[in-house]
Amino acid sequence: RRLNREAVDLSGEEIRRYLQEVFDDRLRRHRIEIEATSDFDGFRIHAFPSTLLASFVNVVDNAIYWISSDSASQKLIRLNADPSGFTVWNGGPGVDARVADRIFEFGETTKVGGRGIGLYLSRQSLRREGLDLTLEVIGKNSHPMFRIGPTVGELNDEGDN
Repeated sequence: RRLNREAVDLSGEEIRRYLQEVFDDRLRRHRIEIEATSDFDGFRIHAFPSTLLASFVNVVDNAIYWISSDSASQKLIRLNADPSGFTVWNGGPGVDARVADRIFEFGETTKVGGRGIGLYLSRQSLRREGLDLTLEVIGKNSHPMFRIGPTVGELNDEGDN
């Protein structure tokens, strides 16, 4: 059900469980906690599981990398949701405004040994489904927060997709 090529309603709870399954060993090794709000667990989005789950995996994988490579980081990834979609906040170093837009470009990376394709592919795949991946909190002195949700104009009057 998770990775078939049929759009389905996925809940935040299903996404959270999948992320914990995928990253369990790394999270324990780096002593990083994933915390999900009840808003996240209860939020639902209609999408292809392969696209949505892969995008979450990419964002969380990056968060683990940055948190574990910076000793001053808060060892926490917080999953939340609001009427505009899911959010993924992490306690790692902030994203400087100079590179905030470029992190979604093909080949752009600040990761040692990175290829700069994960965020690019995630955003492109989500956009083909009427969804988007954006960086919501920008700045060197702020912990980053990403949003995965419907593109502007895809929300109905109640804020649902």
